[in-house]
Amino acid sequence: ITMTSALMAKYFNDVRWVHTFHSLERIRYKYIQKEKQKSMGLINWMQSSVTYPDAIISVSRSLKKEILKAYPDLKENKVFYIPNGVDTEIFKPGDLQSQDKRVLFVARFSLEKGIDLVEKIAWALLRKNNKVKVELIIPIYESMSEQMERIKNHLETLEKTFPERVIWHKEAVNREELAKIYNNCLVYIQPSRYESF
Repeated sequence: ITMTSALMAKYFNDVRWVHTFHSLERIRYKYIQKEKQKSMGLINWMQSSVTYPDAIISVSRSLKKEILKAYPDLKENKVFYIPNGVDTEIFKPGDLQSQDKRVLFVARFSLEKGIDLVEKIAWALLRKNNKVKVELIIPIYESMSEQMERIKNHLETLEKTFPERVIWHKEAVNREELAKIYNNCLVYIQPSRYESF
């Protein structure tokens, strides 16, 4: 809908259109739950209008290459790489010497983000080193596929098995709290199957 609105604004109101890509949906497709795959026709239709913006921003060099490969009619001089920014006054490591051996994972409940791999990594870490703590920020959706429900049950078993060493935030946390959690972890894991950066 956003791309359609932008296209209409551009042509009916003579507005310049700059579009930002954070990922290519057609690459993410195979990791999206089957229920959500129904919308892929719409996503492909929306992305078919990618040649119309006056400029396109890509959040990584690799994504810029993916965009140009996926859309050969797109002129390279219309695609600009601007990386995601991080406020280093907010997100900065604390005194690592005094911290727990805390491993952090932050993502949505998705195969794309490697949610099934996180469970296996956490089990291995917690069994191998009794000083390790695993902190998870994985909000739970109201409706999930059977596969996601199984993974959720495995994570709940992990949480019950290591009650003092698994900290699971099942709702999204605000920016300030998120920064504090990032700053207090020793290791961050990101076992995603697809990331645009």
